[in-house]
Amino acid sequence: MAKKQAPSSAQIEPEPRLIARFVGEQFGTLLVVGIVMTAVGLWEIWNKVPPISLALYAWTGVGAAICAATWGLRYLLAEEVDTAQQRVRSLKEAKLLLKETRRGLRREKRRLKPVQVEDLQAAAAALTAARDERNWSALRDALTALDRKLDDYLSFARKSTAREYTESIAVAVAIALLLRAFVVEAFKIPSGSMIPTLQVGDHIFVNKFIYGIRLPWPLDETEFGKKHQKFFMDIRKPKRGEVIVFKYPVEPDKDFIKRIVAVEGDTVELRDDVLYINGKATAHQKIDSTPCEYEDYEELSGAWHHRRCDAYRDVIDGHAFTTISDPGATTDSWPQMRKHPYPAWLPPGLTKFTVPRDNVFVMGDNRDNSHDSRFWGTVPLELIKGKAMIIWWSAGEPEGIRIKRMGQLIE
Repeated sequence: MAKKQAPSSAQIEPEPRLIARFVGEQFGTLLVVGIVMTAVGLWEIWNKVPPISLALYAWTGVGAAICAATWGLRYLLAEEVDTAQQRVRSLKEAKLLLKETRRGLRREKRRLKPVQVEDLQAAAAALTAARDERNWSALRDALTALDRKLDDYLSFARKSTAREYTESIAVAVAIALLLRAFVVEAFKIPSGSMIPTLQVGDHIFVNKFIYGIRLPWPLDETEFGKKHQKFFMDIRKPKRGEVIVFKYPVEPDKDFIKRIVAVEGDTVELRDDVLYINGKATAHQKIDSTPCEYEDYEELSGAWHHRRCDAYRDVIDGHAFTTISDPGATTDSWPQMRKHPYPAWLPPGLTKFTVPRDNVFVMGDNRDNSHDSRFWGTVPLELIKGKAMIIWWSAGEPEGIRIKRMGQLIE
């Protein structure tokens, strides 16, 4: 059997350098990243009151450097970058043409003559060989040849460029909507009730399917408003210590985020600033090593306020996290709860409360500045939207953009 002849040196075009290939392949991405970083940084610097942190200047400088380096390399290595970009486009076109050929032969083979089928298969084989060998000259010729044959034999089945783009956009939108409805959704933290775990201005992703699949459209009405049917809720129920997003039972149109401290069947008690679950005190140790202070945001006035606090290290079922309280205050707030107009769920004189079935008891980590289950009762499982996973963006006073918080898992 004759050996396959390797492409001659005349057929093999010189390879662009690695840096040129990288710029050619990622030019648009690098430019967008650099422009966005620079624009966001300049906006924060323009709107902030001095002194401005070095991290913000560094962020802006890195963005500007990415833009400058991308354009500079694009200019200095113009010929090599053009070659790299052309090759990337050729590989993408080859992939699309081969896919179109396979689809056309599978669906329309009965309408073609045998010689036409053989002609298309031979052209596709030539394109595949040129692509695999990275014979760029032969690849361009094979692309032209296969495209012409598809026009000659399968023009009735070919999609227009507009249709290709429309279908791609429609598929992308459908996937995004499905992901948002059933898998992951983004939320922004508007208040300080979960400080220090979550700061005002944190943007987070929430896992929506971990506690069951929730239909995005309501099926009927309940005492909490429109009910969204959930499936597979028993596979993985919420656990103590997890941070969840849920529909506020009093006003179901609002979303709240709190930490679960007790689940169905648990007995909850607050005594001298300590949380008791089933008669046992949860770990609650004061942190004196560093000063406790934070920036809080008042939603009504839109003003930021600097506050001092006492910090504690809490542990619930292996979940270790930090809680804060106002200096000298206690969280023994059962009497205040009984004064709250909705609902009168805690009978007078009762110091303990048992969480009902299919409900959870939630509290904010900012204990004295959180409107939670201590005031309006438990959260039914059907109102839980998902478990908080990760911080993907964060911006607020006094730092501006909080680079260090981005990518942090929510514990």
